Amino acid sequence: MERGTVSCAIAPGRSPPEGAHGGSVVAGVPYICAMPKFVMLSIISPDGAARLRENPERLKEVNAEVEAMGGAIEHQVALLGQWDFLTILETPDVATMTRIATTLNGRGTLKTRTLTALDIDEFIATVGDAG
Repeated sequence: MERGTVSCAIAPGRSPPEGAHGGSVVAGVPYICAMPKFVMLSIISPDGAARLRENPERLKEVNAEVEAMGGAIEHQVALLGQWDFLTILETPDVATMTRIATTLNGRGTLKTRTLTALDIDEFIATVGDAG
């Protein structure tokens, strides 16, 4: 699924402009696109580290596999410390993220922790609606 093709929630009687993304404001009303965003923290196993040393481009191959499963990688960085990689990605739904995480973890070359992420504007709109 391409970004911008998901349905968005907005005040009744209003629609977001074509091609607009979550966290935007239309006629002064914030709206939220339904495509969930996640942060995935990864720790590679000794076997995974050996594979990356042999073929560093493997990381891009795995990213392509994630995209083939329905994920859209927004940003990825290597880390020093407890975690080896941080990946920010969007998926059409939680089920897709679950499939991606369980597929990657099932290989035995890494362990992940996945967190739901909200854009700041989405967070503000959500908190504002709670009051």
